Amino acid sequence: MVKIPAEYKGLIIGKGGAKLREISEQTGAEVSRRKGEVYITSGTERQREEAKVNIGIRLVRRSLFIKFQ
Repeated sequence: MVKIPAEYKGLIIGKGGAKLREISEQTGAEVSRRKGEVYITSGTERQREEAKVNIGIRLVRRSLFIKFQ
């Protein structure tokens, strides 16, 4: 499971899971959600790590955007 603050889950999941599919396509790792939580369910170690980094970058960008508004 990837820990994501509640206020950012929509940003990471996207409408109908669109952002999760985008992350999966970009990294090759399978990223999904269950019961509102985000999981990296398959992929090589490198692909799973890339998915985590991708999610982290999205969170940092959003938090910086909010901070400097």
